[in-house]
Amino acid sequence: MSAGIEFRHVCFAAPDGRLLLDDITLALEKGSTTAILGRSGSGKTTLLRTVNRLIDPTSGDVHLQGKNVRDLELIRLRRGIGYVIQEAGLFPHFTVERNVGIVLEAEGITLRQRLQRSHELLNAVGLEPATFAHRFPHQLSGGQRQRVSVARALAADPNLFDAHLARGIALDLMGRYSDARTDLAEFYLEAPGIVGGGKDKAQAQAESLASLNPAKAHWVSGRIAEKQKDLTAAEREYRSAIEVSHGSAESWLNLALFYRHIGQLDEMEMAIRQASAAQTKQPNSGEVLVDAAETLNRAGRSIPTAIQLLRRYLASTSTVEEAPAFRAHYLLGTLLEKQGDRQAAAQEYRAALAMASSYSLAQDALARLSQNNAVTNK
Repeated sequence: MSAGIEFRHVCFAAPDGRLLLDDITLALEKGSTTAILGRSGSGKTTLLRTVNRLIDPTSGDVHLQGKNVRDLELIRLRRGIGYVIQEAGLFPHFTVERNVGIVLEAEGITLRQRLQRSHELLNAVGLEPATFAHRFPHQLSGGQRQRVSVARALAADPNLFDAHLARGIALDLMGRYSDARTDLAEFYLEAPGIVGGGKDKAQAQAESLASLNPAKAHWVSGRIAEKQKDLTAAEREYRSAIEVSHGSAESWLNLALFYRHIGQLDEMEMAIRQASAAQTKQPNSGEVLVDAAETLNRAGRSIPTAIQLLRRYLASTSTVEEAPAFRAHYLLGTLLEKQGDRQAAAQEYRAALAMASSYSLAQDALARLSQNNAVTNK
């Protein structure tokens, strides 16, 4: 067997004496795919943390490619491991291409080489660099963030991936199982060359989701139909998701995104109005307001409505990580600037920078406004 990861009688005790890992002996062959399953608190994460020495076993040893990890230089050990976690863990203030190349940046690789490698990997995971490289994590879907995380994990050709992605999911059996299956289905559709997937495997995930989360099952089936250019079937699936979710804001927004993709912009606006109305009954879905505003902005439609949605979001007490307030302020600034209200736009850009001082989009926008004002005053 080719040396991969080997756990030899690994034990780990918590400070209160509880034994979290009890004599784990397990050999994982190089190039194999392994999914670790277990209930919350069963030790999945604890076991994995022994590999990169975030913790050391109370007793026993962990070997990586035949070498005890205790004998390896710590920084090199960690940089040689590719991580893909369920929550993608991307840097929110960095663009997609910088997130992908961050390990290469730490290694001192030149900017030109980093960009070339980042774009190669974005293509490999089904994210067109011209479209996605300069976006920020909160502008991506959950599945797209996962794919960026995969690209980042592969950026430095880590030994534990051996240039092949093992897309295993350590599932919390009592947690986000349906979300994990949805993300996996999106991987199968958008990056089949990376995960060995395709439409058949995505459909299998949709069938598994049917009993767990029917709305997500219909969404996956809608995406499959879109890929097959069966727009009638796609629309039917998205509307079925709305029905089984009892009109959730997210399902209405997904229908709006579908209409934008196919150029039916009047229908898109109708679906966004429905999403907005549904969100008032679902205060924890505030990111829908930001996504809806961005959808209107990209389509060049109903800018006043987009402004209203963003102001409603910022006035709420339920801003969420998926739609950080600094991004909402920046987007509001761009919309106000389009309407010619430069002073109000500048206020929003400053508000964004007060929350995220390194947010380059807001920095550039404020600098552009200042330059334009200087030219006007000459």
